[in-house]
Amino acid sequence: MGCVPDKMAINALVDFLQIVIVDNPLIFLSIWSVVHFIIGFILWKKFKLDIKLVLLIVIGFEIIEPLFPNLFLGETAVDQLWDIVMSLLGYFIAKKEKKWY
Repeated sequence: MGCVPDKMAINALVDFLQIVIVDNPLIFLSIWSVVHFIIGFILWKKFKLDIKLVLLIVIGFEIIEPLFPNLFLGETAVDQLWDIVMSLLGYFIAKKEKKWY
């Protein structure tokens, strides 16, 4: 058995993350957008990364996503752009916020 999640659990998680919140020609937000926001937030709060490195990470991630078509189904350019925007929004909100603990 071990710690490897089964295929059904992974599929259920992927289905959940792909729930669409907003979908129009200019804006695409899904549960993945919330994940990207949290990642951006953590990149500042936990690691204090420079914005250049954050840009490299989030844009690099969007470039390699097509290599994993089972996880990132049918992403459009608008979707990828908003993934980057949400990551940066999380990063800048974390950077501006006073200590949170």
